[in-house]
Amino acid sequence: MPERKPTRCGALVLATLFAATMLADGPAQARSAGGPKKPWAKYTLQDMMDPNFDKDSVNKPKSKTRPKTHTVKTGPGRPALSPRLEAVRKRVIARKSVPYSDLQALADAGDSLGAYSLGKSIMARGKPELLSHALHYFAFAAMYDRDYAVSPMVQILAQKNATMEPAHLRQAEKALLRQATDGNDKALESLVRFYRLGEPFGSKPKEATELLEARAGKSDAAAAYQLAVLLLSGDGSQDPESRQEAVRYLNIAQEGGNIGIRAAAFNLIQTLSDEKPNDDQDNKV
Repeated sequence: MPERKPTRCGALVLATLFAATMLADGPAQARSAGGPKKPWAKYTLQDMMDPNFDKDSVNKPKSKTRPKTHTVKTGPGRPALSPRLEAVRKRVIARKSVPYSDLQALADAGDSLGAYSLGKSIMARGKPELLSHALHYFAFAAMYDRDYAVSPMVQILAQKNATMEPAHLRQAEKALLRQATDGNDKALESLVRFYRLGEPFGSKPKEATELLEARAGKSDAAAAYQLAVLLLSGDGSQDPESRQEAVRYLNIAQEGGNIGIRAAAFNLIQTLSDEKPNDDQDNKV
């Protein structure tokens, strides 16, 4: 009886891999012979071995579900948050009750909405010694396009019985300046008033004028009207150049302002036209 030779495993493995490749990629010989291309030929053997694969349903493998990670939408004032803080943020958006510690964690993580909400929570306590911290969080929110944070900021800055940290004041001034240059009328009006009064940022009349000129140069009616009033304050009403420049800004305000600004600008122009500088009156004597 002849001796039986053992089957070589290497040849068997190569044959299996070759058959799998032909099945997965579609045999070139069949395509060149004009045979119909199988709809599943573009899928690999690994796809078809997946238990979720179903070539009979639109001939596409079902996408595998992947576990969710903590990666979320990011951007200014919208950092990547942990799942717990993301849940806290959703509760804030839904206006549900959120513990103070969770709000602080959300704000300290760099979320501007959390910072605004924490500022409101601190402000609601009614303690003057805490207002500086509320100002800090409102300023952060305003820096990241939360324009509605300007009103509580101004309310805090106008209080004379509250002691503000110098760092928080600098942060608030920077946030108001950012909002004012971006077109926030409330921020512009408040910052100019604070600069002219000298509190709480110190007396800065030059900065107030430059800020108004920058906005008025962009045909900003509110800024143009305020700048006209500023030019006419003190001895400006008697200075021919100041009067002429004020009228120019009043015309800008009258052309592009709302009904209130247009009416105020018109009345002031009429007042200036009826008045005469003292020098002209002296020349007629």
